Amino acid sequence: MLILSSRSPVFAATLEHDMKEKQEKRVNIEDLCSEAVKNLLQFVYTDEVSNISKMALELLPAANKYDTARLKTLCEEAAMSNLQVDNFLLSSPV
Repeated sequence: MLILSSRSPVFAATLEHDMKEKQEKRVNIEDLCSEAVKNLLQFVYTDEVSNISKMALELLPAANKYDTARLKTLCEEAAMSNLQVDNFLLSSPV
């Protein structure tokens, strides 16, 4: 829990205040698939994500939610490096 708290202000607030997560010593992350949670935890503990290019678009909202600026930057860079004309979607104004 100490590492989670030190790497994310959101985890810190959740685990340091009198919340369910602190009492149960457990954090449930229900809005991410298991692969994304695995990669988020890998980042928190190692400062790396082994398959960032594959998971960038799924991890970016998690990086925002848990306020991990470096993970956000890594996700943005990976997403931008994968951007090509054939996967760029233009949306017309409504």
